[in-house]
Amino acid sequence: MNTVWACLCAGDILLRKGAEDGAFSLPTGDEPPVPLKPWNVVTKLEIKDDRLKMKDSQAQPSLISNLSSLILSVVRLDRPVVDVEGLEMMGLRASFQVLSQEEYTLAGKAAELIYWDQNTKYCGCCGAPTKWMTDISKKCSECGKEWWPSVGTAIIVRVTRPIVSTGSAVINPASGRRVVGDPASGGRVVGDSVADTEILLVRAKNFRRPHHGLVAGFLETGESLVDAVRREVREETGIEIKNIRYFDSQPWPYPFGLMVGFTADYAGGELRLQKEELSEGGWFTRDNMPQIPDKASIARRLIDDWLESPRPTKDIYLAGGCFWGTEHYFKQIEGVVLTEVGFANGHTENPTYKEVYTDTTGFAETVLVRFYPDVVSLEFLLRMFFKAIDPTSLNKQGHDEGTRYRTGVYYTDPADLPVIEKVFAEEQKSYEQPLAVEKLPLQNFYTAEEYHQDYLDKNPDGYCHLPLSLFEFARKANIR
Repeated sequence: MNTVWACLCAGDILLRKGAEDGAFSLPTGDEPPVPLKPWNVVTKLEIKDDRLKMKDSQAQPSLISNLSSLILSVVRLDRPVVDVEGLEMMGLRASFQVLSQEEYTLAGKAAELIYWDQNTKYCGCCGAPTKWMTDISKKCSECGKEWWPSVGTAIIVRVTRPIVSTGSAVINPASGRRVVGDPASGGRVVGDSVADTEILLVRAKNFRRPHHGLVAGFLETGESLVDAVRREVREETGIEIKNIRYFDSQPWPYPFGLMVGFTADYAGGELRLQKEELSEGGWFTRDNMPQIPDKASIARRLIDDWLESPRPTKDIYLAGGCFWGTEHYFKQIEGVVLTEVGFANGHTENPTYKEVYTDTTGFAETVLVRFYPDVVSLEFLLRMFFKAIDPTSLNKQGHDEGTRYRTGVYYTDPADLPVIEKVFAEEQKSYEQPLAVEKLPLQNFYTAEEYHQDYLDKNPDGYCHLPLSLFEFARKANIR
């Protein structure tokens, strides 16, 4: 069977360098690449073919990717190998740049085993020497306690938030508020919103290089991975997150860990860095990025994924009575990335809340709901909308009455109309009275004053026409 050698010394690994092309690889062959001392223990591991086929491989050709199996021979050298033709010592992390992903993974596994071997010479229970039991386990020579490699699990998370930017949106210079549509030309908004996001990057105090990375931390006893993600973000930055989703994982042999990657959306809060852990941090756009981690890390993969593939979003504007409760309700639903309260489909310019309250402007209190269509569908959001309103009540929801409290679904993309009509038709079957919910293109939308935005987050005991049970229902709603 083919044998691959992983020979390490003080964090460096021995590589073979091709005479003609200068390409690096792990040494192979039945005999070790350098003479070993009698006390150099060689640990041999059989690696099956499914462990040799790595996704997202580097461009470098691999000498082992076509093998069905191999023996990985791991040995710790007493001193670095120097002045040996065709062989070169290199830092394990630096070897990522020159090895295939398959070989780098094997090198990392070898480094972890050597670290574990060095730290389990003696039993942690009775202090007696341990002896090898299998290729990857030891047993105490006195009490019989068995010792297996244990992995320290850590989470790392990419947090993003929307940069509010709507296709036909402008900022009114007089009020500083965002306007969707142009009342002077009929106010019609054509097409869906164009959204981009910014990413949260931090610089830990223990970083050796001048780069920014992602929030990360170790899993604590008794918590789930998702719990750890929320806790670490809250502890290190002071913000809340939502829409936590698994990305990928990576063995992290520095010295013995597993990094589990996640993505999440910003949900609220002011950025306050944990001074004990972080020296810098903030929100960054694609055209204003600091130095980022090297490609060996899952942090870089998470960041590159964001840089290379902006995530599409869609918008729908929903009028469901008082916009305080309607906004808070939709914020709970997985896949909703942004909410913004305002006034829709009226006939004046730059309305204030006091003006809309008079019921003379024609505006309805409305919530912009921006969502990821690959996570939650428009149809699902509309069905959730109908669960939060009385669809047969005209100009009244709960105790709130007036044309500003009318219900409506206002769309910006004509392609959404068939879905909207389908949901309306199916909801109508549940009522004898005709639905009193408007179904119209969005003519215009003005954002409400800042104190109305995220009102129930700022005022948890504030007025709300919706029962609190609806918010919990929205949080637990099964979108799949």
